[in-house]
Amino acid sequence: MKRAAVPPPAPEPVDDRLTGLPGFRSWRAVYTLVVASFLLWLGLLLWLTRAYS
Repeated sequence: MKRAAVPPPAPEPVDDRLTGLPGFRSWRAVYTLVVASFLLWLGLLLWLTRAYS
């Protein structure tokens, strides 16, 4: 007599809204930080180019 195969348990759903980063609870905050840091570096490059050229 063969036993019926038991299906594996269903995986738990993954919450895509969690970032896994400390201090940043939403992806909007992460993207805001990335854009702000890009603009800061761009501003520094422009300022240093004008100051030392």
